[in-house]
Amino acid sequence: MRIKLSNTRGQSMFEVIFAIAIAALILVGVTSLAATSVRNSSFSKSNALATKYAQEAVEWLRQERDTNWSQFSARASGSTISLGTIGTWGGSCIISGTEFCRKVTLSGIATDTIEATVEVSWSDNQGSHESRNITRFTNWNK
Repeated sequence: MRIKLSNTRGQSMFEVIFAIAIAALILVGVTSLAATSVRNSSFSKSNALATKYAQEAVEWLRQERDTNWSQFSARASGSTISLGTIGTWGGSCIISGTEFCRKVTLSGIATDTIEATVEVSWSDNQGSHESRNITRFTNWNK
């Protein structure tokens, strides 16, 4: 008597391993893309906040200029001033409740012109970053 072998087909070990490898590559790519997206989103948020803090300092400096040009221009020595808290010159550069450090440099570039450089810096997993705003103030009240 002869035994007839059935003609069933299944997956070979090679095919299964190949399918798992392709699925793993796709998952690694998607995970890498998601991680990069989150990192870029975090940087963009921090950069927008730093720009806002720099603009806030420029607006305060404009108010200081308008209040008393003589006192404002007397600060234009080229030295860097910490400005963590708006409304006070000096002190800590850390903006309260944040990881940002704000510094202002005032330089007299002409008789009635002062250049203000506001630098807001922060650090994250990617390293140190900085947002810089340069504005020229003039004595328009003459």
